[in-house]
Amino acid sequence: MEAVCSLSGGMDSSTLAGVTKSKGYGISALHRNYGQRIEGTELVCAKKIASLLVAGASCLTDSRMIVDAFNPERQHIPNRYVPCRKEAFAAAGIRDPTECGV
Repeated sequence: MEAVCSLSGGMDSSTLAGVTKSKGYGISALHRNYGQRIEGTELVCAKKIASLLVAGASCLTDSRMIVDAFNPERQHIPNRYVPCRKEAFAAAGIRDPTECGV
């Protein structure tokens, strides 16, 4: 099974991601820039932690991997499939209405 772990780059999220991996889950790391003044440092740390925890890569982000061609007769899920992609984008876009002046 795969777990999506939100990595800020700090100790809490890094520890939780490590515990999750130790329980046998694959890790998909997610980092979000929310405007914190130390974002540069957080991003560097999150990338380092992700590189230690994430085993695989995606053909959608790694140019060394071949993207499966479209085949309507395919019997398996293509390697370009991203589960819940639209939901992840929607969740990332949710904001406190007061921040938007609503």
